Amino acid sequence: MALDRQINPEMIMLAREARRVTQRELAERLGIAQGTLSRIENRLAIAPDSRLPGLASTLQFQPEFFLRTDPVYGPSASEF
Repeated sequence: MALDRQINPEMIMLAREARRVTQRELAERLGIAQGTLSRIENRLAIAPDSRLPGLASTLQFQPEFFLRTDPVYGPSASEF
């Protein structure tokens, strides 16, 4: 899947927290190591475009959600 933009790690974390899914659970569902997901969320690694369909399907967000670059303000979903 060729995309003009990268998957935004902040949006992965936001979607994961909104769905109350741990890093370990999401990593297992995506078939990757939890450490890999942690590195992606912390901007130490780039999520490949091939992960976009799995993220969207697993977390039940539109694929475009993960490409947003708008700053995320306010409390995280886990604070509710």
